[in-house]
Amino acid sequence: MSRRKPSQAGLLLWRTAVTPSVLLWMYVMNTFLNTAAAASLTLAITQCVILRYSNITCYWETSDHHLNASNYKLQINITNCDSKENFNVVGVCDTRGSNCAVQHINSELLCFRADVLADTHTGSIRSPPYFFIGLKSVKLPPPQIKHLKSSARCLHVVWGMKRFPKDVKNHIRLQVEFTTHDQTRSQTVRAYSNETLELCDLHPGSKYTVRLRAQDDRADAHWSSWTSIDTTTAEKAPSAAPRLWRHIQPAEEAGKRRLTLLWKPVSWPEVNGVVLSYSASCRSELDSSQWTCGALNASRSSCVLAVSTDPCHCNLTATNSAGTSPPAHLYIPAHTDAELPPPQSISVTPLDDTRLKVEWTAALNQSESGFVLQWSSVPGSGPASLHWEQMNKTARSFNLTGLLPEVPYNLSVVKLYGRRAGSAKSVIAFTREGAPSVGPKMTVLRTSSSVIILQWEPVPLEKLHGFIQNYTVLYSINGKSEKVCTRAEQISLTGLTAGTYNICVMAHTAVGGAAGPWHMVAGLRMYK
Repeated sequence: MSRRKPSQAGLLLWRTAVTPSVLLWMYVMNTFLNTAAAASLTLAITQCVILRYSNITCYWETSDHHLNASNYKLQINITNCDSKENFNVVGVCDTRGSNCAVQHINSELLCFRADVLADTHTGSIRSPPYFFIGLKSVKLPPPQIKHLKSSARCLHVVWGMKRFPKDVKNHIRLQVEFTTHDQTRSQTVRAYSNETLELCDLHPGSKYTVRLRAQDDRADAHWSSWTSIDTTTAEKAPSAAPRLWRHIQPAEEAGKRRLTLLWKPVSWPEVNGVVLSYSASCRSELDSSQWTCGALNASRSSCVLAVSTDPCHCNLTATNSAGTSPPAHLYIPAHTDAELPPPQSISVTPLDDTRLKVEWTAALNQSESGFVLQWSSVPGSGPASLHWEQMNKTARSFNLTGLLPEVPYNLSVVKLYGRRAGSAKSVIAFTREGAPSVGPKMTVLRTSSSVIILQWEPVPLEKLHGFIQNYTVLYSINGKSEKVCTRAEQISLTGLTAGTYNICVMAHTAVGGAAGPWHMVAGLRMYK
């Protein structure tokens, strides 16, 4: 399509019409339009909330992080709900932040228009108008918890609201949350002030945090702030027994052996309150003999009894303010009874510096009821240092946590046959090996004109910090040095010349080695 050039007369008419005053007007209008467009892009009100009996608060945000406004002025007007034309000014407020509140006129049956004016270093910009309906923007004050009554399974909550308006009464929606042990249940109900809420199917003897908030269902975007209170349900007797285990030591005197009973508390929620004491006892299966630890306070997790070598039955109960738990039972076989089989195998995999994964396989053609994993650092300090975990019959692995690197741990798995325990399958393991902190202590067994026979004690495992890989014997005479590697704890150095030798032994793990004391050894020495 061809484009016609303007005629000379047309150009003359245009030039004549565009006077300086017209150009100024065009500049002003262009600046106004650009400013309005920029404002709509950089400044906008996101929401306005009517806090009943308090204020109207509006919030805004800017998409230009370099706006650097020195002041914001919010203005809220009552407007016609249909035409959105302005009427009376509700209020004006100034701030340097991103929200501002004006005094409320105590009526939500109106519509409103809000805008915000920002003063910047390049001039003022105004947000686009924000229209909102009063009833849909109401945020109620938080409800009050007036009275709380608890039983073992239920909470009864009497709640209310200040200055509860009649026009809102049929529109209240109440949300209730009750939390215990990081478990939260929630329900939303229609409710009326001074009404009693009943929350049931709770755990006895448990601390609950109860929270309430309210909403006018005509303003479903706005909930009141939460009101919360802590309470504890009434206790009941524990519904489960503590977990019970044992450590049996050899008899210290004829007919007696040292039995340490070990236990773990009843787990929540079965504990149904706070345990105040434990009671532990054992009785002989063959006669009327009975041994008891008496009442033990709640901080105890073990007791020691001197029992006979006959088979016996042991019981443990836990007591709170409402009653006593069912008893935990444990059978202790006679010291002459044949041991039941252990698991078939056990293996350990280090996961990191503080964790080990223990795995096992059950014995063949045997019916188990569960397993117990035991562990303690080496050297242990008796039953007090023994840790244990009881698992069901399907368990085949367990991750140990809270361990230390370069520390040896004695791990064992015991298979349970009903109330009887089998023998243990054991293994030593490290989360991470280290180098020995000391070397072996060497002894010279014999010397002759050409042979020196040496022997040394193994480095204790807790000082070895790993598994022994080998030993190195270092010896020198007249400035000439030699070394011999071995895995044995005795060696004969042969082909020696007469003279005095300087000798030491090093122990090596996979990480490093450490040398024991040096000894000066002369030839032609006889047995000690």
